[in-house]
Amino acid sequence: MYVYLMQHGEALSEENAPGRPLSLTGIEQVKATALFAYRAQIRIPTLYHSGKLRARRSAELLSDEVGGEVIARAGLLPKDDVTAVAEWLQSQEEDLALVGHLPFLDRLAGLLLSGDPDKSLVHFRFGVLVRLLRGENGWKVDWMVRP
Repeated sequence: MYVYLMQHGEALSEENAPGRPLSLTGIEQVKATALFAYRAQIRIPTLYHSGKLRARRSAELLSDEVGGEVIARAGLLPKDDVTAVAEWLQSQEEDLALVGHLPFLDRLAGLLLSGDPDKSLVHFRFGVLVRLLRGENGWKVDWMVRP
């Protein structure tokens, strides 16, 4: 099973745009990553996002290229505890994507890859997509793409 972790694209500031939609740069970041995924023939049945506008829009843009249903899921906010999501992932069988924020994604990757959410093992930035593979011996980074 693959889990794709994506940090949303660059967003506008709250003071300039309530709700923090993606900036034009953010849209281009996510589209570039999504195009890579499309060309690599990646299909993701379900893309979960935090419910925040910037994460939802990033998930929609990724879904435009890889297909899949876009769903808001509790527990993916920037400061949410990663333990519940990590446990939930162990029960999943289908490939899926989690589109969200820092520090949540960094902490989730640390927990899955090393057992320590405080261990930063993946360098996330806007529009980055990381593919993790769950195997018999746990999780591994399969690949990572930056816009």
